[in-house]
Amino acid sequence: MFTLFFGRKEVALDGEAKELDVKEFARFFRMLFSQGIYFPPSQYEAAFVSLAHTEANLEYTAHAILTYLSQLQK
Repeated sequence: MFTLFFGRKEVALDGEAKELDVKEFARFFRMLFSQGIYFPPSQYEAAFVSLAHTEANLEYTAHAILTYLSQLQK
């Protein structure tokens, strides 16, 4: 299980969670959803990987996430 945070590199304390960029996460969620990827709708939730996911599923998802993140850096 994992999650992605926008606005901080790490969240260790409850107060730091208030600094997260929830609007950016919402854009990220909508982009994944539009590509058929069902990611948790809140960055306060965890995403789970299971044996039901094929290698193709994981590669497709990884590519979509990395593409989104690379566009943020531009």
